[in-house]
Amino acid sequence: MSSKNIVIIFLTVIFISQVNFASAISLSIHTDKSEYQYNDLLSFVIQVSDVTGKPLTLHIRDESGKNSAPIVLQIVNATTSITARESFDPTVYKSGVYYLDVEYSGAKASTSFKIISTDMIVIPSWVKNLGKWWSEELVTDRDFARGIEYLIKEKIIIIPESVNQDSSTVTKIPAWIKTNAGWWADNRISDSDFALGIQYLIRNGIITV
Repeated sequence: MSSKNIVIIFLTVIFISQVNFASAISLSIHTDKSEYQYNDLLSFVIQVSDVTGKPLTLHIRDESGKNSAPIVLQIVNATTSITARESFDPTVYKSGVYYLDVEYSGAKASTSFKIISTDMIVIPSWVKNLGKWWSEELVTDRDFARGIEYLIKEKIIIIPESVNQDSSTVTKIPAWIKTNAGWWADNRISDSDFALGIQYLIRNGIITV
């Protein structure tokens, strides 16, 4: 047998071994529960049979088949537990079924979960962060006002019908509300209580829009 044939056979064996290795990898993903509310944090576990050093790609897919931007994760252990830093934003994630699709070293897996709508008021975390920064005087009144305007626009805060819903601009916020915002940011006041308090202040002219 010529040396050329030996090289070809050797390379073929390596290629087949790599293909078999990739196909032998097992991959699974599951969430900590099947249903979530808007104030919940998504938590899931990814398990792989081998740590290959390659990144894992995750997509969140809705019922219509629309995918999120890819989320790239580095896998360093056979089991990886991940909990989202922020709860579901009701203005981004509508109630319904969602899928977590993962791909890793040629293997694919998927799981599903459901977001259910309740009467509970949930304020996006970025607005809550604004409230904390505002209470610490790290952002201006105008910055925090934009957060309130967003809540009005998305109908998380309901203002009187006498106010123009399409052009609701907050023009005055009493300084003492910073204390309430700080308590809310520290979870001493719930989203519902804070939103209802803002609604009350608007309706009674303490906050003007």
